[in-house]
Amino acid sequence: MQRENKRMRMQKSKTLLVFIFCVILIASGCKEKKSEILKSNEDIYKEAQTKIENGKLRSALTTLKNVGVKEEISKELAPLIFLATADANFYANDMLSIADSAKSYSEFVTYYADHKMAPYAQFQIGMCYYRLTNTPENDQEQTFKAIDEFKKVKTLNAESPYVRAADGMISKCEEKIAEHEFLIGKFYHKKKAYQAAAGRFRGILNGYEEYPEKEKIYYFLGDSLLKMDSSSEGKIYLDKVVKDFPNSKYARNASEILNRFER
Repeated sequence: MQRENKRMRMQKSKTLLVFIFCVILIASGCKEKKSEILKSNEDIYKEAQTKIENGKLRSALTTLKNVGVKEEISKELAPLIFLATADANFYANDMLSIADSAKSYSEFVTYYADHKMAPYAQFQIGMCYYRLTNTPENDQEQTFKAIDEFKKVKTLNAESPYVRAADGMISKCEEKIAEHEFLIGKFYHKKKAYQAAAGRFRGILNGYEEYPEKEKIYYFLGDSLLKMDSSSEGKIYLDKVVKDFPNSKYARNASEILNRFER
């Protein structure tokens, strides 16, 4: 009986200790939350910015929710809160967060078009759409949208350094779209749908002059044309591969095709 009473007393003691520990944790959490709320909006914003810089993005978003609880948000701080919220979501880098950040950046540009950070926000809208299409294999609808958004940067401030950055991203977008078209053309070529393939390859040469891998476009377009009985034009493109890109992996194949054709 004594042993049973002793066991029950020990069990009660353990339960009491657990209860006290939980109370301490809750009290500590409440104290920390209250401490955050008691901070000024400016201090909360600075704390959130530090968290963003250190990669603590979810924590930064939680901190930003305390802005405006203690005091009214100033006109100077309000746009910066927009940007901080958008940045935290953008760098989280999952599809849902990027979509949320695009919305926040867009609201910033709508409400604060004259703000000095408006070109940055507009640039980031383009980056959101660019990230929503990861590879050339995917549909490129979002990449086309990204180009449209990058072009808007100049309309906000033609002297902004983000104009040059936007131009660079437009080139990257066009390269991704051209690569997408090439993959479709290559698929048609493999299926022996040479006319459809040639159409895609011509489209790249005509629409994306800055595409950096022209040798493979010339090769597949030349080969497609030869197999469509457009021999004279096909030879022109294969000759370009051999003469202009002699060290490319396509040069040898192009040369072999030309040699077989001339026999």
